[in-house]
Amino acid sequence: IWATLLWLPDLLLPIDRGHAPSDLVNLVLVDVVAFVFGQHIEAERLAHARVQEAISERLNVEAGYRQLFEANRAPTLVLDSSGGITGANPAARALFGDHVVGASASALIAVGGPLQGSSGQVVALGDGRDYRVGMVALPAGSAATHQLILDDVTEERNARRRATRYAALVVAAEEDQRRRLARELHDEPLQLFLHLARRLEQLEATTGAPGLGEARAQALQAGGGGAGAHRP
Repeated sequence: IWATLLWLPDLLLPIDRGHAPSDLVNLVLVDVVAFVFGQHIEAERLAHARVQEAISERLNVEAGYRQLFEANRAPTLVLDSSGGITGANPAARALFGDHVVGASASALIAVGGPLQGSSGQVVALGDGRDYRVGMVALPAGSAATHQLILDDVTEERNARRRATRYAALVVAAEEDQRRRLARELHDEPLQLFLHLARRLEQLEATTGAPGLGEARAQALQAGGGGAGAHRP
């Protein structure tokens, strides 16, 4: 545009005073070259802007991930393909020590089998607490391959143990109650028969009425039979 505007006075000169045809050809060539190079430069500028935007977005995502990683209260370890620890958040460093980076995760966390298949297992660590292991695969192309998260489940397991112990105590109390009721159902009729036998014995001794001895024997036999019937 600027070339056209600056060239315009020469194009308006009379033929005898200028070179309008050759100037017009030159102007067209200049405009074509300027347009082609301008499009190329604009495309490069847009591509560079897109790259810068992508880089900025990736840096923002990484910054957000790093912030979450550092602020996570669950001990979190970053592992490479061989199981070596390449990163640890503050909670993990507080649990395993400041020199945890570079150590082997399998040496610190004893699970039944390879770490990659240990998700969901519960392990007891050196601080005396129980942790559930979580393994997350990281995107391909990075040196780190997995992220290991240790979720503290000590209180959950203690609550489960308390519930199990409480249920066992309830069952034991119910069994004890049933045994006590069975003894009462057995002992009360027996006491009544024994009391009846003693009364019959006293009456026989004081009145000498015939048949009281036989009635007393039948009462004792009934009491023994009742005790035998309730004993099972």
